[in-house]
Amino acid sequence: MTHIHLTPLFVSNNYDHSRPGNLDKAKALYERVLRMEEAIYGELHPAVASTLNNLADTVLEQGETAKAAVLFQRAMETNEIVFGKDHPDIARNLNNLGRAFKEMGE
Repeated sequence: MTHIHLTPLFVSNNYDHSRPGNLDKAKALYERVLRMEEAIYGELHPAVASTLNNLADTVLEQGETAKAAVLFQRAMETNEIVFGKDHPDIARNLNNLGRAFKEMGE
């Protein structure tokens, strides 16, 4: 049970690493958090969707637009399953996905 409480700590500590110049470190930490959350909660959990969004934001800033779109899409699909298609988080997911497509020129 202790591990469940560590994941939010990694996420909150990771926030400072998302500033320019720390994107590689942020990406590595988000990937670590994602692995932990998937192991603890399974793939269909709001915490997993949140971390997918954070990771997607980071890779989008790194110019990996196609990878960001895949991650944003996965976060949205997770939230749709967990919350339903009319939940407010879906709007945020759609907005994020739109940013990725905009960056790709689509």
